Amino acid sequence: MLAIRLLGPVDIRDPAGQVVEGLLCQPKRVALLAYLAVAEPRGFHRRDTLLGLFWPESPTKQARLALSQSLHFLRHHLGDDAILTRGEGEVALNDAVVSCDVGAFREAIALGDHAQAVSHYGGPLLAGFSTRASAGWEHWLDGARDRLGRAYATALEQLALEADAAG
Repeated sequence: MLAIRLLGPVDIRDPAGQVVEGLLCQPKRVALLAYLAVAEPRGFHRRDTLLGLFWPESPTKQARLALSQSLHFLRHHLGDDAILTRGEGEVALNDAVVSCDVGAFREAIALGDHAQAVSHYGGPLLAGFSTRASAGWEHWLDGARDRLGRAYATALEQLALEADAAG
């Protein structure tokens, strides 16, 4: 299974555990992958939404071509089955072949397993990562970082309360 770590520094590994080097030097494509892995609600995302986040200044035809090329690039480096499409208008990350620490973190939070959640949190979302993306992308990233950071702080607080109650 492909493993994507986005909490803290970005780390993307193939099923053999090798770093996917070719992808890490493409910040906008890493940003697209991160959005597909983290954005809520989970599942398919409209191509038009992706165009607005990553290529808002480009003419529609050029933006669609850039998105298609980026998806092709991701499939080339992650495997053809890593990215799903539904019709011509929607794109998703295939959770059956790609694992992401953000998903594991959120699942642990939902289950009330605070210790497990804390173990998945390696730092702020995409720590140290930068790309020349749109203001919309930066706004989304700031919001996602804030929500995940608050969930982490709550999990730490719950662990402290549990430890205090246990003596």
